[in-house]
Amino acid sequence: MYPVTQMDVYDKGGRLLLAKKSPITPQIINLLERHGILLSEIEIWPPENIRSTQFAQAVSSLDQRIRASRVDHYEQLEDIMVAIIFDSKTKPWGGFVQTISNYSSWLYAHSINVALLSLLVGRELGYSEKRLLELGIGAFLHDVGKILIAKSILDKPGTLDDHEIKVMRQHTEFGAKLLNGFQLPQICLEIAAKHHERMDGSGYPLGLTAAQIVEEVQIVMVADAIDAITAYRPYRSSSLLSEGITILLNKGDKYPHHIISIIHTSLGES
Repeated sequence: MYPVTQMDVYDKGGRLLLAKKSPITPQIINLLERHGILLSEIEIWPPENIRSTQFAQAVSSLDQRIRASRVDHYEQLEDIMVAIIFDSKTKPWGGFVQTISNYSSWLYAHSINVALLSLLVGRELGYSEKRLLELGIGAFLHDVGKILIAKSILDKPGTLDDHEIKVMRQHTEFGAKLLNGFQLPQICLEIAAKHHERMDGSGYPLGLTAAQIVEEVQIVMVADAIDAITAYRPYRSSSLLSEGITILLNKGDKYPHHIISIIHTSLGES
């Protein structure tokens, strides 16, 4: 199920391109781009409110683990998450929060977990409140491109085939395109586009190396990988954070070890 338009969309010559309630597929995004139309210029998101109970359920496991670890300034991280999730309804990009929530419960929980882990690292690195907020928004929206990936692939209970992997990897490109034009800090677009890059150049889509990857992207790279390895998915149960940390440390130079160490020190499990 794709997000849909809430209005008719016309080209610059007044011809109808999309009727109201048309699905926004990757092909439609390319069509709009060819006509010079940004997604920010049209209403495409369902006007549903985010349920506070869904938010509470999504954060409960990681939330409790942070509290149990007595992380300093946890309240600050919580306040930032509340601002991102609930106050976003007044922002141009707020519809993405709702759409992620509506599209997939596990993707919504994953987005929150990655944002919280990223905020924890940013706080330990001494980020300002403004920089933390931008990091948190970018981390929450890092996988927004997956709302354009078919659920048959996104929720597949098994290994993806070569074609499905190629489709799934497009979510980084889709994410950056979706966020363009919504008055977001540039770092948010960069996180969406580059969080699957790796320090040794083995990532995608550009094969960047450490010197080409800014710190915020490195933080989300690690947070995303740890949560992807350990969190619940429709096809497997959750596991301990320590297992994910060990796996990343055994990947050689693919991930920034100083960021893994911050998460390990704060949340590592024996």
